[in-house]
This record gives sequence, C-alpha cells and structure tokens, in this order.
Amino acid sequence: MRAIYSGLGVKGGVVCEWTGTTKGCIDFYIKATGWAVELLREGTPASISEHTSRFTCGQYQDWVEDGSISDWLVVDCRTSIPHDTCG
Repeated sequence: MRAIYSGLGVKGGVVCEWTGTTKGCIDFYIKATGWAVELLREGTPASISEHTSRFTCGQYQDWVEDGSISDWLVVDCRTSIPHDTCG
C-alpha cells in the first residue's frame, strides 16, 4: 500500500481478490486507476497464456470492455530465468 501511494499518490482503493461480479477474481485491483494485476508463481507458457487470455477473450473481458479495467498486468514471480520457447 505504501509503494502504491508513493508511486501513484493513491490512498486506499487497492482491493485484493477483487470480484467485479461472480465471473472471476483478480488478485489486485487499483480502483483509482482501473488497473488489474494477476500474479503467477513459476508460470509455464501455458499458464501465462491462460492468464492473459482472461483479459482479452475470457472471464475478465467484460470488465475491460466496460471500462472497469483500464489496463492490466500479469506478473510471473520466479526463482529461475525463463527460457524463450518461441525458438
């Protein structure tokens, strides 16, 4: 919360496990900016793709389209360096 206030000047309005409706649950939602953050741990290419697709064509798409989410980010927290699988 202190980092968000320091960086954005936003006091409060950070919601953990936000559910705009019953369609899904976003890890962190910053109401003042409309930002959504999803966290992964040691994500695989398939799990990263699945999480990003929630915003583009999945359960969070309606929130993006209606403006509840203005921008989003998927963060993969890792203990190893990811390898490029695109070749």
